[in-house]
Amino acid sequence: RANQLSLSEAHVEVFLRRIECSVLLVAAPAYWPDKQEWFERRCTYFRRFRRVDLPGGHHQHMDEQVDEVATLLREFFGS
Repeated sequence: RANQLSLSEAHVEVFLRRIECSVLLVAAPAYWPDKQEWFERRCTYFRRFRRVDLPGGHHQHMDEQVDEVATLLREFFGS
């Protein structure tokens, strides 16, 4: 655990499985190469989930992929 406020994986799973709304994750897999297994597992916890992988880093929505992220968000919130 990173700190005293960190949740166990079992707690994370319970919380994420209870989310009923649609979820869009715009991910930058190259930014978290050591967390791929962790990401994949947690993605399965959502009921209605869409993941879009884009190149870039943590701030792809502000730097590298602004137009692509904006398009994805417009589509997501328009549905």
